[in-house]
Order: sequence, then C-alpha cells, then structure tokens
Amino acid sequence: MIILTRMLNKPAHLTWNPTKHPKPKQPRALWFFAPHMYGNPYQDLLYSGFSEQGIETRGFRTIAAAVEAIEKAPAGIPKVLHLHWLNVVLADAKSVADANKLIAEFEAQLDRALAAGARLVWTVHNVLPHESYEQSAAIRVRNAMISRAELVHVMSPETRDLCRPYFDIPESKLVRAEHAGYHGHYPDITSSDLRREWGIAQGGQVGVIIGGIKPYKGLNEFAEHFINATRDRQREVTLIIAGKAGEDVMHSPLWKLAEMSSNLHVIPRMLTDEQVASLTTMADFTVIPYRNSLNSGALVLGLTFGKPILARASAGSTHLLQDGAGRVYQDDAELESILRDTSWVDAARPHAQHMSYRLNRETVTHNFAAMALAFVERGAAAAQERIGHNGGLRD
Repeated sequence: MIILTRMLNKPAHLTWNPTKHPKPKQPRALWFFAPHMYGNPYQDLLYSGFSEQGIETRGFRTIAAAVEAIEKAPAGIPKVLHLHWLNVVLADAKSVADANKLIAEFEAQLDRALAAGARLVWTVHNVLPHESYEQSAAIRVRNAMISRAELVHVMSPETRDLCRPYFDIPESKLVRAEHAGYHGHYPDITSSDLRREWGIAQGGQVGVIIGGIKPYKGLNEFAEHFINATRDRQREVTLIIAGKAGEDVMHSPLWKLAEMSSNLHVIPRMLTDEQVASLTTMADFTVIPYRNSLNSGALVLGLTFGKPILARASAGSTHLLQDGAGRVYQDDAELESILRDTSWVDAARPHAQHMSYRLNRETVTHNFAAMALAFVERGAAAAQERIGHNGGLRD
C-alpha cells in the first residue's frame, strides 16, 4: 500500500480580485444558486467570471434557503435561481408518501421563486441520480424543473438524447456550455521525484483514478481487468485508485485485489488539493471507468493537466476525446486489449495537451458569464447565440 508522504500546503482557491474586477455598487443581476457544494470546485469555476459581467452570485446549501433569500432580495434588480443537483429533493424519501410530499414542496418552492420575480435555470449534472429512492419520482422532479425553467444548461452534446427516454428538454431552452478546466484551482507541483514521494517504483507508466470510491464507478471490475491484462507487465504499468471511501472499502474486492497485486494501489481517503495535483502530475494517463455517468469532472481534471484519458464509453464527457486525447472502450474485452499495449498513451499526449488549451478556465468561464448576462438581458435565445456552437471552448 502507498504511504502518503507529501507535505500538505494550503490549497489554492479561486478568489474574487477586487482590483481586476471592481464590484459594482449595484449588480446588473443577482444569481442565486443551490445546492452549494462547498467541497466541489465546479461551482467556483463556473461562476468565476460573473463579477466581470456585473453579476453577483449567492450560493445556498438548500433550495429552500435560496428561495427565502430571493423573496427578501431588493426589488428592481433581475434575479435568477440556478439549481444544480436535484438528488437533494428526494434525499430523505423512504416511501411513496415521502416522495409525493417532497415533490410537492419542491414545486411550491419553484413557484415561490417565480412569484418573487426570479427566472429559473437548471444544470443537468446527471440523467438520473446515481442513488435515488425510486426512478419515477426522480423523473417527476426533473419534469417539474423543466416545465418551469427558462434555460437548461448541459455540458455534453449527448445530454438531450440520453435524457429523452425519461424526460425531454425542449430545444428552445437548451444551452450547452462545457465544464471549465481546473486551471488555477490546483497548485503547481514542481517536485521532480513524485514517484518516490508516493512510494511508487521508478520506471514504467502510471495510471490514476481520482475521486470518491463509489459502486457506480465500476472500480472493482476495472481493477480485475487491469490485473488480468497486466499480469505479465507489472513492472511496466501501475494503477493508483485514490479518493474518499466508506469504511466498507477495507472489506471490498477492490482492497483485496490491491493487497494481492504489486502494481495496484488504493488510497481510500479524501485528498487535499495538493495531493490531487501531485498524483495527476505524476500520472502518465487518467482512467474514467464509470458505467453510468453523464458528465465527468475527473476526465476534465486529467485533460487540464494534459494527461491522456482511458474512459469507458458510458463514463461521461467522452466527446472531449474525439480528437485523439485518449482511448474510449466499449466493453471489457476491448479494455484488456488496450491495457496490454499502452503505447497509445504517448500518441495521445499532444492531443490531451491541446484539449487542456481548449478547456482553458478563463476562456470557458468568461464565455459562460457572458452567456448568463445575455440570458438575463435578452432571454434563452440570446444565451444560445452567445455561447456558440462549441460550448464556449477556446477555438
């Protein structure tokens, strides 16, 4: 097993720069959002360009708190309520009666926001929650949102087609804006001996899987295929799986596989920003084996660092690999074939580095903020026109 030896420095964060973007006395719009996930940098990235457009953002842990704030907000300033992960609506449901009650409360909250003059926006992070009480209830939540939303933000160009079996997103409401790269969020790592610091043997290639260790990600299955495919190449390729995990991981097949393998390592703990940057910098490629996902921040993270990606076709965000920034596999047989010969990694590296350039955080977030202002001032059609055909990526 790996011993964490890197010193923990204070992580870098995105902060508002009052010198570069002076805050106006009265904002051009108030942009309320919920739920505010403080441990997830996505929202910090997403809204980091809003101050330059004169939009003031206010984040809330719950939808109810955001609605109450909207009702108390000063009149005369345009207001938007932007909702993100809707799994929170049914988080406490344990029965049909619970689900019906919570959906009714959610609809009432949306209607209160509309009555207070707010316009509704929804970002589609998942088709359906990875874990939910009951599928039909989750679909009802999404239909309630779509029927009231003026704008529906997606990241993947495949989102509408993937959602259609469960709910439809009207084309007139749809805007695609890519997940921004993490440039500037994670610290630069300058050590030239990262493998020794992580306890990894020198030589060979290193692949990493970073993020919460959860069942839907297919980590157990991937680890089995990795061991099978690299049985004769253990000194040539190493896999590190690192992220927050429940206590049961110590008794899981994944942990047992790591104990028996010399080239599979599991780090079951929350990583600091410096550790995320260190592992990704050290890696030769990043792995996204998810079996059912719509968007992948982990895939964008790997590309931010210019790392080639190995992803299952259902992992989410794989459209970012179409220009050669990695390999996409359809099934386990194809996966093992790719793992037996990893010469593709070197060929994919320049393409991954180019995608890092295209995902440039300042470019993508500037375009998203300009799109948001166009929406506030002129509506959904103006937002669609402003973001352009490529989701705000740098050309």
